[in-house]
Amino acid sequence: MQLKTMAVSLTSVVSKVMERIVKDNVVQHLNEYNVIKGSQREFTRGRSCLTNLLEFFRRYYHRVDEGKPVDIIDQDIC
Repeated sequence: MQLKTMAVSLTSVVSKVMERIVKDNVVQHLNEYNVIKGSQREFTRGRSCLTNLLEFFRRYYHRVDEGKPVDIIDQDIC
Protein backbone atom coordinates (compact mmCIF):
# COMPACT_ATOMS: atom_id res chain seq x y z
CA MET A 1 0.00 0.00 0.00
CA GLN A 2 1.41 3.37 -1.00
CA LEU A 3 0.51 6.49 0.97
CA LYS A 4 0.34 9.84 -0.72
CA THR A 5 0.78 13.11 1.12
CA MET A 6 -1.15 16.20 0.24
CA ALA A 7 -0.31 19.74 1.31
CA VAL A 8 -3.19 21.81 2.56
CA SER A 9 -2.90 25.57 2.49
CA LEU A 10 -5.07 27.48 4.94
CA THR A 11 -4.48 30.84 3.30
CA SER A 12 -5.30 31.93 -0.21
CA VAL A 13 -2.70 32.77 -2.83
CA VAL A 14 -3.79 36.42 -2.72
CA SER A 15 -3.12 36.51 1.05
CA LYS A 16 0.33 34.98 0.57
CA VAL A 17 1.22 37.52 -2.14
CA MET A 18 0.04 40.42 0.04
CA GLU A 19 2.00 39.04 2.99
CA ARG A 20 5.16 38.91 0.88
CA ILE A 21 4.65 42.47 -0.40
CA VAL A 22 4.08 43.85 3.11
CA LYS A 23 7.05 41.91 4.54
CA ASP A 24 9.39 43.06 1.76
CA ASN A 25 8.36 46.71 2.24
CA VAL A 26 8.75 46.55 6.02
CA VAL A 27 12.19 44.91 5.76
CA GLN A 28 13.26 47.47 3.13
CA HIS A 29 12.19 50.33 5.42
CA LEU A 30 13.99 48.82 8.44
CA ASN A 31 17.17 48.31 6.42
CA GLU A 32 17.01 51.81 4.91
CA TYR A 33 16.85 53.45 8.34
CA ASN A 34 19.30 51.00 9.97
CA VAL A 35 16.72 49.77 12.47
CA ILE A 36 17.80 46.13 12.27
CA LYS A 37 20.95 45.43 14.27
CA GLY A 38 23.75 43.37 12.78
CA SER A 39 23.13 40.74 15.45
CA GLN A 40 19.57 40.13 14.23
CA ARG A 41 19.24 36.64 12.76
CA GLU A 42 15.59 35.85 12.23
CA PHE A 43 13.77 37.32 9.24
CA THR A 44 16.97 38.53 7.58
CA ARG A 45 18.34 37.05 4.37
CA GLY A 46 21.42 34.89 4.64
CA ARG A 47 21.14 34.59 8.40
CA SER A 48 19.58 31.82 10.42
CA CYS A 49 19.68 30.07 13.76
CA LEU A 50 22.71 28.16 12.48
CA THR A 51 24.68 31.33 11.69
CA ASN A 52 23.65 32.67 15.10
CA LEU A 53 25.00 29.53 16.79
CA LEU A 54 28.25 29.69 14.83
CA GLU A 55 28.75 33.35 15.77
CA PHE A 56 28.08 32.50 19.42
CA PHE A 57 30.71 29.74 19.43
CA ARG A 58 33.22 31.98 17.65
CA ARG A 59 32.85 34.67 20.31
CA TYR A 60 32.76 32.11 23.16
CA TYR A 61 35.97 30.35 22.15
CA HIS A 62 37.70 33.66 21.44
CA ARG A 63 37.05 34.82 25.03
CA VAL A 64 38.04 31.42 26.44
CA ASP A 65 41.30 31.51 24.46
CA GLU A 66 42.04 34.95 25.93
CA GLY A 67 41.41 33.61 29.44
CA LYS A 68 38.42 35.90 29.98
CA PRO A 69 35.35 34.75 31.92
CA VAL A 70 32.22 33.79 30.00
CA ASP A 71 28.70 33.83 31.41
CA ILE A 72 25.98 31.99 29.50
CA ILE A 73 22.23 32.22 30.01
CA ASP A 74 20.11 29.80 28.01
CA GLN A 75 16.44 30.59 27.49
CA ASP A 76 14.09 28.28 25.65
CA ILE A 77 10.86 29.88 24.54
CA CYS A 78 8.32 27.55 23.00
